[in-house]
Amino acid sequence: MTHAPRRFTLLLALIPALALAACNAPNPDDYGGGAKGEAIAKCITKTERADSSVTREQAGELCTCVTDKTYAALTGGGMQKASMERAFIGCAKKAGVEITD
Repeated sequence: MTHAPRRFTLLLALIPALALAACNAPNPDDYGGGAKGEAIAKCITKTERADSSVTREQAGELCTCVTDKTYAALTGGGMQKASMERAFIGCAKKAGVEITD
């Protein structure tokens, strides 16, 4: 029974870290809400995980731009790969995000 208090202490120690991580997640409502806001928030999270040098502001601008340019096409039928790439590159430049191969 001596292990139960230790586990409880460990759990209590993790709660602030987990709460901080949850608070730091992008809020879809900050990006218009709904499915589009959710897509932008998910894009921001993935962008930040992929490249820690990209700031939240850059990721937000990049993801909002890309979503604005591609969302209707992606939900409504499709978009050619070349058009998608051009949109992404243009949005990255606008957001100040360097693209490397």
